Amino acid sequence: MDNGLFTSGTPHNDGEGPNPEEELTAVRLSETKIALKSGYNKYLAVEKNDVVAGRSDAIGPREMWEPIFENGKLALLAHNGCFLSCSEEGDMVATSKAAGENEILKIRTNASKAKKEKR
Repeated sequence: MDNGLFTSGTPHNDGEGPNPEEELTAVRLSETKIALKSGYNKYLAVEKNDVVAGRSDAIGPREMWEPIFENGKLALLAHNGCFLSCSEEGDMVATSKAAGENEILKIRTNASKAKKEKR
């Protein structure tokens, strides 16, 4: 469905690449904030009903996310003070005030890891 909403999809077969809506680019905004741009060149935002959608053409407060790392795990905190997760219906939402098992993300990337030079 091409309405800008994000849902949990079925797993891909080995060697099968992601769909455009599954490709996200992190845009660094500050030391603590990022924006996520979809394969359709739209930014992910939390809408008024706490549903995550990729319909935004520009970055404002609703499109800002804070990556939270703890014990080697990652969760994304939205502008509304809630973490990104998947609802029982399969929709991406930001409704949980705490990062539990359902809010932990696994990121796959094709970018190479940058090495910091020692001074």
